[in-house]
Amino acid sequence: MAITAVGPLITIVAPNGFGPLQPLGLLFRDNLANPVAVAAQCASVGYSDACSDAYAASRLDGLGPILVTVLPLVVLLISALGILRGRRVALWLAVAVNVFFFVLGVAYYGVLPAISANTFFDLSNGTFNQNSIAVIISIVLPLVIAVSLVFSRRIFPVDSSFGATPRFFIVIVSALVTISAVYLSIAYALREQFIPAVSLGDLLYDLPERFMPVGFLSLERIDVFPASDAARFVYEWVGPLFWFVVAVTAVLSVSRHRLGQAAGAEARIRSLLHLGAPGSLSFIATWPGNHYWFSERSDAAISYRIVNGVAIAIGEPLGGVSERERADALADFAVFCTNHGWTPVFYAVSAAVAPAFAGMHWSMMQIAEEARIELNSFSFEGKKMQDVRTARNKAAKLGIRAEWTSYSRRPAAQAAQLREISELWVAEKNLPEMGFTLGGVDELLDPEVRLMLALDADDRVLGVTSWLPTFEHGTVVGWTLDFMRRRPDTVNGVMEFTIAECIEQAQRAGLAFVSLSAAPLAHSSAATGAPGEQLRSDGARAALLDALGRALEPVYGFASLLAFKQKFRPENVALYLAYADPLTLPAVGVALARAYVPTLSARQAISCSRVVRDSLKGCFSVCSFLAAATSFHKAFLVAEFVIGLS
Repeated sequence: MAITAVGPLITIVAPNGFGPLQPLGLLFRDNLANPVAVAAQCASVGYSDACSDAYAASRLDGLGPILVTVLPLVVLLISALGILRGRRVALWLAVAVNVFFFVLGVAYYGVLPAISANTFFDLSNGTFNQNSIAVIISIVLPLVIAVSLVFSRRIFPVDSSFGATPRFFIVIVSALVTISAVYLSIAYALREQFIPAVSLGDLLYDLPERFMPVGFLSLERIDVFPASDAARFVYEWVGPLFWFVVAVTAVLSVSRHRLGQAAGAEARIRSLLHLGAPGSLSFIATWPGNHYWFSERSDAAISYRIVNGVAIAIGEPLGGVSERERADALADFAVFCTNHGWTPVFYAVSAAVAPAFAGMHWSMMQIAEEARIELNSFSFEGKKMQDVRTARNKAAKLGIRAEWTSYSRRPAAQAAQLREISELWVAEKNLPEMGFTLGGVDELLDPEVRLMLALDADDRVLGVTSWLPTFEHGTVVGWTLDFMRRRPDTVNGVMEFTIAECIEQAQRAGLAFVSLSAAPLAHSSAATGAPGEQLRSDGARAALLDALGRALEPVYGFASLLAFKQKFRPENVALYLAYADPLTLPAVGVALARAYVPTLSARQAISCSRVVRDSLKGCFSVCSFLAAATSFHKAFLVAEFVIGLS
């Protein structure tokens, strides 16, 4: 589709362009080198065919005729972008424009009369007319493309917004009628300013030519010629105005594609979560901003977000499905994303899905570590738990107590304190609060989310941690840490105190685990969950991700967060990013960054760049070293990923 738009432009620019699109390109080019000079010469010579052509071509000078020539090709490029994204409206727009080119080519090259007169295939001299064959190919090519698009419509997903395509063409037809009516009204009012003076019938007869590329008009005898500046302005700009409306409407239709959500999708997701879902991050599927895909072959479902054309699936498929059904769900979801023109990736998945991705010929790269505590073997005893015990003892001495509750059960005063604590914490940062897999105050409102509060003797909230449930057969089997805030003026150790109290409460309830969630771009020396070499990042990626983690440490403190969680002696479980093509890593990195910080302003981005500037220089030094130590293209790809993510 893009070639059919760019090809004619190339034949216009190239001095000796030749190819199947050359005759079509000639119709977008003014064939007279200097029509004004020829017209001036005709004033003294008298009437001739050359003079008539010169007068016809002289109306093609100026910005308006140039735009009416280029804008239809721009519309084709926009439709190519829409086709890449799987938009049906772009497909039908491309069909319409190509049929438009075919009809104009047939009409203005006189193909049908020439074929009936046998001038296109004259064998009197024993050879074909090669120019005629080229014209036939050039004209038929848009029709072939249009027909191919029509037969390919079955692979395009149905518009999630019902009637999007009909609405688009209703807008275009309405614009055509409105613009034409305005033009006819103004032109008729200026009818004495045309040579010769025109009637309404003359204007109607000439109207279709106002929307055609200038090359088509250069083949026509002049019927209407504007003699004044006002008439010329209206005459030249009605066509560009219409094609500009088409281009803008097409851009809006392609870019403002909103996914619909099936009725009852959120309730169905919650029922699957209650049935049982792998991974401690599964409850994130209920958060606002997620979309849901449901398998047609099993009860599997996948929660995902669309950012910059990248479909980021969060965690593994939901639902109590077998290993085979899970693998089918992963493959089917990838096809679903491809049909929509999205790049599918799976974020924060465990090593358990490695065989399924290996069967799809995907790659996996470690991007985070989850600190997981198995409660059946956990104890607060031992030297390594000294900091946690100290925090609990300090809280007892200061009269700080813990309360296991939910947001809805809190009185209005304490709810206001929770928001105040969060705002104070965000105010200390140079960057906005992160989202995506990190919840904020709004995520506390879910009735299934639990809070562990640290309260003083006056019931003043000193610190808060929120906990997301993991279910199995309708019963909570574990809690995952999410929201973690404390007052700036409170004593140290409040966070350790609230986490320890949650662990103890979960042990008393007989739960299986407590997860302290994941720390991205950080890793410990002994992470579990990497059973095969196919999951281990090569030296280039591992070193670059380490460098990126160090560069962003002053901003978000990923390594410090992981070190804090080690106080509880967790089992560090590796989490991975699964992707189909290394060439997509830069785009994936940008999409993940925007997913985590969607409200990042230009000022905040500049502030962040200043903080990590020196560290990022180290990243590029590592890239240079790895380019010499490993294959260059791998180092380049990972360097692009680092640049995109940062």
